[in-house]
Amino acid sequence: MSGQHLADAGRRLMRRQVWRWRDRLGTPGLLALGLAVLALAVAAGAVHDTGSLQAEEARLRDALAAAATARTTRPVATQTPAQAVLQRLPSAAQRPDDVALVLSLARAHGLIAAPMQYRLLERRSEGIERLEITIGADHAYEPWRALMIDLLNRLPHATVAQASWSRSEVEGDDKTQARLRIVLYHRRQP
Repeated sequence: MSGQHLADAGRRLMRRQVWRWRDRLGTPGLLALGLAVLALAVAAGAVHDTGSLQAEEARLRDALAAAATARTTRPVATQTPAQAVLQRLPSAAQRPDDVALVLSLARAHGLIAAPMQYRLLERRSEGIERLEITIGADHAYEPWRALMIDLLNRLPHATVAQASWSRSEVEGDDKTQARLRIVLYHRRQP
């Protein structure tokens, strides 16, 4: 018998065996048997592959141990949120520059003749100094609005504590009696 005849005989035998099992189990049973054989093959491969799984587990344990030691050696941040905000404030040495900026912005917006008053407010919290600047004058509304916008954009540590406007009853008079109170926050020098 040649190799070709053996191959053909093997195929016929296999077909006969499959048909015999199909007749006994039916098509669903034959499919279930095939799936069971496939599951056994996969399980055998998974059991055989436990060496790489153990190596992966060892690698993960080493990484976890390294992260734990890095966490214990890192200095713990002891700064509270209030202290973090305090550190972001400019120092009290910058106060003259901030006052000069307020004056220059007032002049830039046409509020040249506006009288200004300054006073250092009493301490409310440790480490913060507050300077109140009050500006009052008769001008139209628009320069005041532009001044507030520029102040808050250029001095993030400033707040508008009070803004009040009053208008006369005379028609055609666009002058507004205005009063603007600004508070600058600075970090107190030790």
